Amino acid sequence: MNIKHFALISLVLLVLTSCDKEYASIDTDIINNENADNFSTDNLDYPVITYTKNYSPFSASQLSSNILGYYNHSIFGNSTANVIAQVNTNRLDPIFGDNVELDSVVLTIPYFSNVNEVVDGVSGYKLDSVYGNTPIKLSIYKNNYYLRDFDPDQSFDTAQKYFSNGTSSSSDAINISDLEAQLLFQDDDFLPSADEIKLTQVELDENGDPVLDDENNPVTTITARQSPAIRVHLDNPNGTFWQDLIFNKEGQPELSNQNNFTNHFRGLYLKAEAIDDDGTMMLLNLSTTASSLTLYYTSDIEGTDDTGTDTESETEAGEFVMNFSGNNVSLYNNNFITISWCRRRWSC
Repeated sequence: MNIKHFALISLVLLVLTSCDKEYASIDTDIINNENADNFSTDNLDYPVITYTKNYSPFSASQLSSNILGYYNHSIFGNSTANVIAQVNTNRLDPIFGDNVELDSVVLTIPYFSNVNEVVDGVSGYKLDSVYGNTPIKLSIYKNNYYLRDFDPDQSFDTAQKYFSNGTSSSSDAINISDLEAQLLFQDDDFLPSADEIKLTQVELDENGDPVLDDENNPVTTITARQSPAIRVHLDNPNGTFWQDLIFNKEGQPELSNQNNFTNHFRGLYLKAEAIDDDGTMMLLNLSTTASSLTLYYTSDIEGTDDTGTDTESETEAGEFVMNFSGNNVSLYNNNFITISWCRRRWSC
């Protein structure tokens, strides 16, 4: 009973003391005291030095991705990036057929992008690794400079390096006239687009003629959809450029193996130039299978019947696809602004 009485009294005292609304301050009034002399410290100002530095040329071949474009930064200056792209093909010793007629030459290089919405089956994309949003001048040339696989100065047992300033050694510079051998495309107002690419085909009637709508325009159907990319039609200079380069080499050594082919068709040179103060740069993945250079053509192909007897030739559509799985070199030209150092407490 004594223990119960003691516990009851202790509980009552605890309740009474917990209801006390008086409190005691535990600070010492150092910070908020009206007399500032109670709290003061010394301070020192340290200068922050900022400047730009040009790095020496670096190895810019066999990169996992390539930068293309022109970009101007208001503080650091401007940079231009161009690309030499070597061309390969898996279709060696091709048989094109008779009476080959070129339809078009299409270059496709996808941007890095992500799908951010799908509306009625149409994908909306957001471009990734694209810097800036104002147009540039884009030119595409046939390249005549041969990108070697191995370094002759190292007994051909070491991979050849190509550097960001357009050299392969301290004494061997790439000639610009070789890179710009033949102009195949030029856009004075080029800007990357995030739009989905729709591939279409003209509908034909039973006689092989295009089906026309009420306004006499050819009726087309969408045959494929692709993510955003550089997709342009290359020219056919003199009307025979691609025929002389590819089709007329059927059965010749130039198309017989990979080494001969890369030495024969040495690739493309993608050149960017500024047209205003800002510009745009884009990161490209040339090594992906979606990056290609495709020749579309028609030709007469002889057929055979069930007994193996040759029949009358028929006109068929064909494709000669090339890729960029070989040597690709990025060339950089930086024009940085000299930033002199300045003194501020935290930053300049």
